[in-house]
Amino acid sequence: MTEQTAGAATDPLHAHFVAALARRTAMRTGAERALLEARLAALQAEPRPAAPLPAPRPAAPGPLASLVQVLRPPATPKGPRAGQTGEPELLQFFRSTWARLHAEQRLKHALADAPENPGPLNSEHLVHQALQLMRGCAPDYLRHFMAQVDALAWLEDAQAEAAAAGKPAPKAGKAPAKKTARKTTRSKRT
Repeated sequence: MTEQTAGAATDPLHAHFVAALARRTAMRTGAERALLEARLAALQAEPRPAAPLPAPRPAAPGPLASLVQVLRPPATPKGPRAGQTGEPELLQFFRSTWARLHAEQRLKHALADAPENPGPLNSEHLVHQALQLMRGCAPDYLRHFMAQVDALAWLEDAQAEAAAAGKPAPKAGKAPAKKTARKTTRSKRT
């Protein structure tokens, strides 16, 4: 026991390993126990130097610390920086209010178009449920989401207009191909 406590003072990891092996040896019998006892005796007799101390920290900051310092924004009071124009707080307030009202208006409009008696897996109904949950749980995220949806809708409309404007006109020399009319039989009324 005195060897274990002396070893514990020098290397706590080694002492823990020896103690765990001793517990394991106590639970075994026969040839297995004899092997574990021999291993335990060898470990207890083995001199273990103290664990190396951690290296002292360098006094000068390393390259990562200097990079973080460069990337960190300077601690300046709120307001415009040199060469930039800042928005007055009132303008920021009105923009955020307008964005909130616009998102609410778009949400009300979307929810008004909800089907009256949809099935449980109706995609429109599921979208409306998701929007209502978002409205209650995360209104800021809903505003951001609605802004993204508006941007995507605008892009879709712009792409459709560009595709419609980019269609080649029929050539002047050729007449457009005529569709063949289907023959239908009508009963004559007399």
